[in-house]
Amino acid sequence: MAIKSFRKYTEKRFENLNQLLSKPIPKSSLDTFHQIRIEIKKLNALSRFLQYNKMNFLHKKTMSTLELIFSTTGKIREIQVGLQLIKTSFPEMRTHECVGILKKRQINYQADFTKKVSKYVDIDKNSNVKDIKIDKLMLKKYIGLLLESKQQIAKGHNALPSIIHKIRVNLKDAAYLSRWLNSEKQNQKDIKFILELGEWHDLVSLRKLIFKTLAKKEFNELNTSQLIHVIEKINRSVDLKLKQLIRGYERKN
Repeated sequence: MAIKSFRKYTEKRFENLNQLLSKPIPKSSLDTFHQIRIEIKKLNALSRFLQYNKMNFLHKKTMSTLELIFSTTGKIREIQVGLQLIKTSFPEMRTHECVGILKKRQINYQADFTKKVSKYVDIDKNSNVKDIKIDKLMLKKYIGLLLESKQQIAKGHNALPSIIHKIRVNLKDAAYLSRWLNSEKQNQKDIKFILELGEWHDLVSLRKLIFKTLAKKEFNELNTSQLIHVIEKINRSVDLKLKQLIRGYERKN
């Protein structure tokens, strides 16, 4: 059973993406880079499903451009989220020199992105969008496989950050693709689980940002000890969040 128009859906993604890329992005914008990444995530979710069925719908040039945009905006988004997390959850770090370094890095990343953004506009001209027929039963089966990846959270502390990140990607793919099944509502428990995985991932990303800053910058003893204190606090939060995720998964299953 074929569902929706594949061409219309993908063309809409490119239209939204090009609109976002064609406008100047304010330096203080917290939403634009997030929206750019969502549009690419939706395209990637479809691409992975089609690859699972041994089909492709985009030229290599288009895919590499999307990957470049996703990677570049990811660096900016990581710092944005990290600074927001410092503001809300680690106020003792607000005046630390590290925050100024992260803000400067964000400005540099955004300036670099702005210089290159003209190359990214109208990327759909290089795409190979066809009106592919998507089989509903095949899509249901694939979504089911994506949802099964939740089981890996039960590995607990043996689950590497990369594994937990992959679970999150799979569940997001399932959420995007489930919208093609008009007769079915999204599972609210899965949406909640994705959000909780996101909170865990944000903490891990902030820890990584601080480690990178520590590796590149020499702080005085007081500032270094303060960063170490924050890292220890993040470690406790990461462990607690993981335990909550495992308990939540076990209760639901």
